[in-house]
Amino acid sequence: MDKLTVDSAVDTLSQLFHGENANEYLAMRTLELYIELGLLKDVRYVAEAIEEIRSSSLLTKIKLFDVVSAEQIEQRLRGWR
Repeated sequence: MDKLTVDSAVDTLSQLFHGENANEYLAMRTLELYIELGLLKDVRYVAEAIEEIRSSSLLTKIKLFDVVSAEQIEQRLRGWR
């Protein structure tokens, strides 16, 4: 996936989970769809997008669907990779 698409996906998730009109159900369904579509596969881009919008709380939601990717993203955010 290209960086712009990943940035948009992460921003959308952030707005759905934590925005003015947050909707937990819609956010979880959207996250599930994004994972199925492979939008969050490139952990480098996802980590950069999460860091840019300062929304590390998304990691706990991502962990519900994909523990391995969430841990890789967390490692990148900590600077371990």
